[in-house]
Amino acid sequence: MPHPSDGGRRADLAWLLPLAAAARIVYLIQLSATPLARHLLVDEQGYHLWARSVAAGELLRPEPFYQAPLYPYLLGGWYALFGEGHNLVRVLHACLGLLSVALLYLIGRKVFGRTAGRLAGLGGALYLPFLFYEGQVLKASLALLATLVLVWLLLRAAGSGRGMPWLHAGLGLGTLALLRGNALMYLPFLIVWHLARKPDEGQQARPWTRRGRDLGLLLAGTLLAVSPATLHNLSVGGELILTTYQGGTNFYIGNHPGALGVYMPIRQGRETPAFEGRDATLEASQRSGRQLSPAEVSRFWFREGLRFARQQPGEFLRLQGVKLLLTWNAREVPDVWDLEFVARMVPALRWWLPTFGWLAPLGLLGLGLATPWSRDAGMLALLTLATTLSVSPFYVFARYRLPLAPLVLLFSGYALQRGLAALRRRHWVGLAAGSAALLPLFLVVHVPVSWFGLVFTDEVGHQNLGFLLLEEGETARAEEEFTRAIAINPDLTNAGLMQVQLRSERGDHQAAQRSLQELLRHVERRHAEGAVIIDPMAEGGARLQLGRLQRRFEQPEHAIQQFRRAADLLPGQVTPLIELGITLRTMGQSEQARAAYLEALQRDPEDPLTLFNLANVERDAGDTRAAATRLQSALRSCGVRRPELCDEIRSRLQALPGSS
Repeated sequence: MPHPSDGGRRADLAWLLPLAAAARIVYLIQLSATPLARHLLVDEQGYHLWARSVAAGELLRPEPFYQAPLYPYLLGGWYALFGEGHNLVRVLHACLGLLSVALLYLIGRKVFGRTAGRLAGLGGALYLPFLFYEGQVLKASLALLATLVLVWLLLRAAGSGRGMPWLHAGLGLGTLALLRGNALMYLPFLIVWHLARKPDEGQQARPWTRRGRDLGLLLAGTLLAVSPATLHNLSVGGELILTTYQGGTNFYIGNHPGALGVYMPIRQGRETPAFEGRDATLEASQRSGRQLSPAEVSRFWFREGLRFARQQPGEFLRLQGVKLLLTWNAREVPDVWDLEFVARMVPALRWWLPTFGWLAPLGLLGLGLATPWSRDAGMLALLTLATTLSVSPFYVFARYRLPLAPLVLLFSGYALQRGLAALRRRHWVGLAAGSAALLPLFLVVHVPVSWFGLVFTDEVGHQNLGFLLLEEGETARAEEEFTRAIAINPDLTNAGLMQVQLRSERGDHQAAQRSLQELLRHVERRHAEGAVIIDPMAEGGARLQLGRLQRRFEQPEHAIQQFRRAADLLPGQVTPLIELGITLRTMGQSEQARAAYLEALQRDPEDPLTLFNLANVERDAGDTRAAATRLQSALRSCGVRRPELCDEIRSRLQALPGSS
């Protein structure tokens, strides 16, 4: 026969899940009307490309995992079965969100009671950041569900008195670690909890041997779940890396001179998954004076972060406090997209629905009210601490602290349950004490981020929207967005370069030149202040483009300066030297042009365009034999490297005196 409580659970879920589904349907419909639903950027694009390669059968990566691998592999399987429709992926995320709501209710009910479960489930059904991240092709919604599954498995294991449920809980923890590598930090907290916890009323204490067996099974399950990633890393890299090698990099990003507690790229202007791992390796190897392996890269950056802690202990401790407060701050620290920026395009995000700023004070109050903690509440409290400490020592993003939200919702449900009970009993003193305790908690959670030296403005949102509008073919609107981004923050050089490109493409070359000159002057000012706001390659490309514009408007002397600086910034490329040679030749400086081409040949001895231009200079000087030799060399390599140039090379070769 069904348990009497089963009917109550079904009745509660019968209204919670439809409510959650309705909120997600409305949100996804509204999101689908924006460019955000039709195109992917940065992390979403990175996961998409990785998943596409998995769907094509490329299961092994060329090096150990830098990012957690489970989501792109599962997404690749989804692509193989159902295609690459991103809206369908978002619907899948919404379904995962419904499962999370159900688990929130069930866990809250089991640990704190039915009312707390209802309130936690209701909060999860309408929590704005859940809706926001379920609408993105990111691992956040899956990691959230995996966190709640882990909590459920731990509750089952603790109440079972048997060993196998601990193995299942370990499998859950290892699975979560393949989505969030920092989840492995839960393990020591779970060990402490299991060893220190007292039996609930009516239960006998478990012998130490059984507790040791339980923990052994928990550890075994964790290692078993992460073993595919470990074996992959060992096979392709020859090193023992449990899941990923980005831990050291993330620690350094949040702990170095000038760190603010939020994301800062290792190399400016390259804030994308395509560059992050590579740049971390290149920079670490350059500073070390030798090529480092992935495991060595992670250790290098950990050591650099710890060096900062030793050399500037006061600043290091201050920074830890800032990051701790940011982890629990009402402001959703933006990543690629800022929830507040997207809310201007998606009305559902402007609704008066639960946010972290309202729930965190309640959750902290519930955490205090739950003491002395029962076995299960104690586990939730330790997981809250562990989740906080898996984020704050590194750097803070809203989606990195998202796993805190379900724990906060559970304790918020308990606090509200206690408040409702006091209200029914007319326990006014208790209500007044709870309300008084809420006020300082509310003030702490709502500390302005400007106090930490942080200002979150809309420039990145405008820039990213500009990129999406370009994908839509709306170049005029895209240029407007790039212009808004630069007006807010002139350091946003990617937006400035796109503005220049769009002005050039529409034929307004003079406006493009003015914008580019202004951008590069700003770069030079910031360099003089000690700030690096643009990647050297991007600056080299910008100077190359400015040189071409200046040559177009008969400013060859200025163009020569830009080409020379571009050549210095792009030491492996021949294009700046070719452009320099072309400009010098048009000015009648053939010897200098020849020197530029010869320097280009030192960088790439077989480049057909360099050989072709050098042949022109040597023909002008009357050295037809040398010119013919250069053209013959160019003809041998043009078929593979510059096929569009082959016919012109043949024509020029045939036109030389004495050629057959």
